[in-house]
Amino acid sequence: MRFGKTLTVQLLVVGLAFALSARAQQKPLTQDQVQGLVRSGLGDETGGKLIEQRGLDFAPSEDFLQGLRGAGASEAFIAALRTAKHPESASAKKPLNQEQIFALLVNQVPSHRVTVLVQERGIDFDPTADYLQEVRLAGGEDELISALKGANVMKSAAIDSAAQARQSELRQHVARGAEFFQKRQYPQAEQEYRAALLLNSENADLYVSLAYILDQQSKWDDAVTAAREALRLNPNNAFAHSILGLALEKKGDRQGALAEDGTAYTLDPNNPQFKQAYDRLSQPLTTVGQATTNASGSCVILKRMGPADEVTSHLYSFGIRGKQFQYVEGSFPNGVKWHGRLTDNDVRQIQNNGGKFVLLEPKYTDADLESARKSCKQ
Repeated sequence: MRFGKTLTVQLLVVGLAFALSARAQQKPLTQDQVQGLVRSGLGDETGGKLIEQRGLDFAPSEDFLQGLRGAGASEAFIAALRTAKHPESASAKKPLNQEQIFALLVNQVPSHRVTVLVQERGIDFDPTADYLQEVRLAGGEDELISALKGANVMKSAAIDSAAQARQSELRQHVARGAEFFQKRQYPQAEQEYRAALLLNSENADLYVSLAYILDQQSKWDDAVTAAREALRLNPNNAFAHSILGLALEKKGDRQGALAEDGTAYTLDPNNPQFKQAYDRLSQPLTTVGQATTNASGSCVILKRMGPADEVTSHLYSFGIRGKQFQYVEGSFPNGVKWHGRLTDNDVRQIQNNGGKFVLLEPKYTDADLESARKSCKQ
C-alpha cells in the first residue's frame, strides 16, 4: 500500500509537470494552485518541495493555512508555505525616504536591520546634521548614522519647495512623537502622529505607529481603527497585524487576535515577538487562565532579558533604557498597564497592586515554563 501511494504521488507530480509549460513551472504558485495540490493529494512533503522550488505569489494568511489543514495538508506542507519565498513588491526596490526610516525605528525594527535596508536600497535624500540627530532621538544607533552618511543617494524627480516643506514638517512631527513616546507622554505622542497623518494620510507606517501609541493608552477601539487603516494601505504589514492582534485580544476577541498574530508570524516568521504571541494565543484558554491566576489576584510570568534581547530592548521600548524583563504570559493586576518589556519599577508596580510575578531565565525550557505556571497557581 505504501508503495502504491508513492507511485500515485510520483505520477501526479509528473502529470502536473507536463500540464504546465516550461515557463509556467518557474512562476510562483498561486492560491488556487496551492489548493489544487492539496486536493490532488500533494499536501505533504512532496508538495512542500514544489513550494520551496517555486515560491508563492501571495502571503498565506492564518485562515488560509487552517483551511488547508482541514483539507488534509500535512505540517510539513504548512511549514513550507510559512517559509516560502514571496515576490518582492516594486516598492521593495525603491530607496528609503526620511519618513520610512523614522517609521521603521518607531515600529520596533532593530537598528541593525534598518542599517541593512539603508545599505541595500539607498536613500532618496541628503541627510543633514539635524536629521541625523532626529534619527538618534528615535532610537538610531551609531551604525545606522554611519550608514546614512555613506548611503547611496538616489533622488527621484525634482520635488517642489512646497512638497519639501511638507516633508520637513512631517518629519518633525514624527521625531517629536518618538521623543514623547520615549518619555511615556502618550497623549502628546498621539497628537504628533495625528498631525503627521494630516500631512500624509496614505502612509501605512504612520498609522501603525499611531495604533501602537493608542495601544499604550488602552484606547483599544481607536487602535483597531488605526491598525486596520494601515492594513488597508499595506495588507502585508506584519507589525500592523501584530498591533491589531493585541488590541483585539484586549477587547476580548481572542479568535480575532489569534488570526492577526498568526498572519504577523506568517509574514515575518523570524520575529520572536510574533511567534511568542501566536504560540501563547494558540494554547487553550482554560490552560492559560489556570496558569496565570492565583489566590491573591493576577500573576505575570516574565523572562530575564539576555544579551541578545538587550541589543534591541531600547528599540522595542521606543528608546526607554533599563528594560530588564520581557513579558511571557499572564494577566496584569488592575491599575497596571500592559508592557511587553518591563523595568524594575514596572515589576514593583505589579507587586504593589496585589499581583504576583514568576521570573524565568533568558534561555528557559518548556519544563521551566510549566513550572512557572504551577507557581502562579499556588
